[in-house]
Amino acid sequence: MIRDGALAAGLSFFLYKLTSSATFFIIPLLLAAPRLIDAKRALLPIAAVLILLLGDSLIGLKGVFADTVLAVLLLVGLYMPVSLLVGAACWIGLAKRRMLIRFLYGSIFAAIGGFLLIIWFRSGSEAAGQAGDSLKNMYVVIADTFITSALPVGLNSEMLFTIMVAIVESAYLPIFMVQFGLSVMASELFIHRTDWEYQKRMSKWRLPANAVWAFLGGWTMVLATTVIKLPLFVATAWNLALTVSLLYFVQGISIVAYLVRKRNERISATRMFILMFVTTLVPGINVILFTALPLLGVSETWIRYRVNE
Repeated sequence: MIRDGALAAGLSFFLYKLTSSATFFIIPLLLAAPRLIDAKRALLPIAAVLILLLGDSLIGLKGVFADTVLAVLLLVGLYMPVSLLVGAACWIGLAKRRMLIRFLYGSIFAAIGGFLLIIWFRSGSEAAGQAGDSLKNMYVVIADTFITSALPVGLNSEMLFTIMVAIVESAYLPIFMVQFGLSVMASELFIHRTDWEYQKRMSKWRLPANAVWAFLGGWTMVLATTVIKLPLFVATAWNLALTVSLLYFVQGISIVAYLVRKRNERISATRMFILMFVTTLVPGINVILFTALPLLGVSETWIRYRVNE
């Protein structure tokens, strides 16, 4: 167990250092958890990676505690990796609970942390302004170096930064949930690759019936943003609407997997989930899927697609 835990922690930190695979650096920790038997022991590699991550960041940013702006930039940079580690800890620690409960608990830290960052940046304080300007300057320099020539006419790097900030504020929680969810899905599919009962459970996954009120309420709030322009209200409305829509998107895939497997049980739900996620990468088709699958999931509130469960 010590060997597996140390190997998982080392591989996770190595993946984090590789920028291209940083999104999936928690997968080794999730894969190692069942081998460590006890959930408390499985949390030790996560704590080790967190310590390594914080230590590496502090070493790279000397004097961070003496500079408020630098400290804020460090917090912004650590938001996603720390949120993913906390999410992994919740997923592992709540192994006996339902998958939806584990996933939602794993997203709470990211939801609260992101909202607090938005509040602080919108506070209008001098430190927040300086931190925002520093982020903008760094982004503009990078954009001018690598992507200015590819920008459409009339769009410059500063305008692109403004658009990016609006997107992040409106969808920081769904962005986290996509990264966390993909890591969880990859690890779960590998762990249960030979478990046929797990395939059946995947094709029967659904949200509670009352979740439809969160879906309708979220999009009602989005409509209200045409009148209510408060930044925090806009951020809350879009994050709520997109988060619930994302969960219904997964339910829509589950419905498709069930209907396909009903015709041919040899086709695994795993294959259908992977196929649908890969298809979402195809331009044009992804727009249709991102609209149709959440609506399919929502419609199951009133239409029973899986009547023979």
